[in-house]
Amino acid sequence: MAYTLIEGTARTVSRWAGGSSSQICIYPETAQYQKRDFLFRVSTATADTDEPAPYTPLPGVTRHLLMLQGSAAVHHEGHYSLTMTPYREIDVFDGGWDSSAAGKVQDFNLMCRGTCRGELSVLTEDTVLSCDGWTHLLLYCGQGDACVLVGDESISLKAEDALLLTKEPGCRVMLPHATVVCAKITV
Repeated sequence: MAYTLIEGTARTVSRWAGGSSSQICIYPETAQYQKRDFLFRVSTATADTDEPAPYTPLPGVTRHLLMLQGSAAVHHEGHYSLTMTPYREIDVFDGGWDSSAAGKVQDFNLMCRGTCRGELSVLTEDTVLSCDGWTHLLLYCGQGDACVLVGDESISLKAEDALLLTKEPGCRVMLPHATVVCAKITV
């Protein structure tokens, strides 16, 4: 089995312009966000103010954004604006854009560089996931408790836990009372 359980309580928190960020995973594992030498990075972020806060400029990075808690007014200067609510809208945009958001929120971020590509979805009912065409599959438990079956092994996820699968054909996700964010990634 090729998976890593990432407990929500085990993540490092860092500050950004409008609040804090908690890295779930980065690839390759030796990459450092500050050096921008990652192919992909998955994190959550919390905004501490209702005032507009600029996003960190990340040229060459495709960003995938989903609200977990609270609503945000997201603005991409010269492109578009939208209001994002929990587990509804997924915004995919160029990290080099002049972007900002207003609202006290917690969000989920997938950042992909170079030829790396990704896709986010929200799971609210039991499902079977295939990893065909993807090198990594990350499941993040945003609310409640989930159970993931990988082969013959059962893995429990509590709120804010994540499970990263690599070299697996797929998994079965059981969500009795949970909301899970699914990030499919190819490097």
